[in-house]
Amino acid sequence: LNSPQAKLLKHQISEESVTLLANEKKSIPIQLIENKKFVSLSIGSEEKNEFTRYLSKYALFEHISIRLPQDTAKIKTKLVAADVIVVGIFPYSSSIIKEVSSFIQSLPKHQEVIICHFGNPAELIHLKGAPTLMTGYTDQHEVPKMTAQIIFGAIPAKGELPFMVADFTEGHGIISETTGRLSYSLPEAVGMD
Repeated sequence: LNSPQAKLLKHQISEESVTLLANEKKSIPIQLIENKKFVSLSIGSEEKNEFTRYLSKYALFEHISIRLPQDTAKIKTKLVAADVIVVGIFPYSSSIIKEVSSFIQSLPKHQEVIICHFGNPAELIHLKGAPTLMTGYTDQHEVPKMTAQIIFGAIPAKGELPFMVADFTEGHGIISETTGRLSYSLPEAVGMD
């Protein structure tokens, strides 16, 4: 379970599974970092988690989190000044996803809002119409790390939906471009022992 080969397999599965469902504004990959204010919003997780840790490897982020629908009122002022908002929706948010999804949809259209869902894909129905939407299916193992790297173009999104959900058909998935930014991997993934 913890052998180098097992870790490599988990890494490869995670890298192949993250699925870019919508990229209408071509927000992924983020091309320009300079002179932009980045905010990450974690829903159903602490503000410091594996996903936000990897986002911070690429840009300076202000990290905030919400656990309850009423928390949205407190964070609006922090989000207004952001150019790019990366929303991570974690499994513990499943009980509030309906209420929080309307808040997410109400964010100003001039901002780049990238939604990354790490829970049950059936919940994607509540995020229908989001211009930039990704799913990792879980917040376990390497998935949050891979998702952050896809956002900044270090690796491409390659995943495909294994079944129909919301308005997306089985097999749907957008392959994203890379930017040449540094990616984070395991030594075994590049042939080192």
